[in-house]
Amino acid sequence: MDIFKFAMKQEKTQAKLYRTWGRKAKLPGLKRILEMLAKDEDKHFRIVRAMGKSLSPKMTRTPVLSKARSIFAKMKKLDFAGGRRLEPAIVFNKALSLEEKSRVFYLKKSKEATSKAHRDLFLVLSQEEKKHWILIENIIEFVSKPKTWIENAEFNHLEDY
Repeated sequence: MDIFKFAMKQEKTQAKLYRTWGRKAKLPGLKRILEMLAKDEDKHFRIVRAMGKSLSPKMTRTPVLSKARSIFAKMKKLDFAGGRRLEPAIVFNKALSLEEKSRVFYLKKSKEATSKAHRDLFLVLSQEEKKHWILIENIIEFVSKPKTWIENAEFNHLEDY
């Protein structure tokens, strides 16, 4: 399988996973974040497909982290003590693994790319997957301890990444 088909398959798998989890999520904010992640993966799929067709697609960075911050801030205001069931953090460990695998894959391919355009796109894709990894890590922390999570200094500086 060539690298473009492999990458497209990965992106499609991740988008499907996020949509499935989004449909099952109990918190509206979490549903929105998972849908944003799915849309990012769809965008990555289109970029990789265009690269495979020797086109020169443009890759723009997504504002997923800054949007997620405002969603988490709203979710923090919810009353979690009233028996509201939170999604188990363990569900997202698979997503962490997939995002890291994608990040490493794109980073490796950027070093192997023969054209500057492909090298640059693979690097941006790698950085986008890193953003997703950070976001999923924060979802895990949020569902584990929602009342103290938003004050986490690391999340407050995510836009600087």
